[in-house]
Amino acid sequence: MEDAPMNADKKPDSDDNHNQPEVASNPPEIIKELNAYFDRSRALIEILRADSLIALQEMNRTKTGDPLRPFRQRAFVRTTYALVEGSCFALRSFCGIANELPGIDKLSEDELSYILELPREDKKRPFLLGDDIVKDSFKYAARVLRYDFKLNCNTAGWEALKTAWKYRDRLAHPKYVEEISLSENEIATTHEGLKWFIGEMKRLFDSPMKQ
Repeated sequence: MEDAPMNADKKPDSDDNHNQPEVASNPPEIIKELNAYFDRSRALIEILRADSLIALQEMNRTKTGDPLRPFRQRAFVRTTYALVEGSCFALRSFCGIANELPGIDKLSEDELSYILELPREDKKRPFLLGDDIVKDSFKYAARVLRYDFKLNCNTAGWEALKTAWKYRDRLAHPKYVEEISLSENEIATTHEGLKWFIGEMKRLFDSPMKQ
């Protein structure tokens, strides 16, 4: 199995920030907060991406039949979805700060409450579920940042990501010993979903800004 197309040691290129919102005329305190959050989010995503890469490499080095392989398979699935969920949360949280900037397509109060999972009037706290975690994180981030981007869900990679999420949920809440076992096909599906997700994250931030 090939390693996912990611490099935990990659340093930002000099033009990494070329698609950041044009904020030169915005209030300095908002810009400072936005830049600080951007840096923290990037650091989080890089750590989670490194975790998934290390887990993948360690698993691939472990032969079938080795007692460590089942553990490393589970670690690979868990770190993959830590990256997915952590990245999606970062995108949505970034929207909450960027929404204060002038000159953007502002989100409504209801939209912000939805993506930030804020408590409702009935005191219940809503949570994004299933496909919406990924779809809406990308959708609202692209809207707030004015990127000309639409998530590509017409691929085997997207289907793999959705399918493998069930494996992660199974590992997170096991009730029977069979639920913590992973087949080689399930690992291959997880890897396919991981590659799709990393590719879509890159494509988002490489997208041109809408005029």
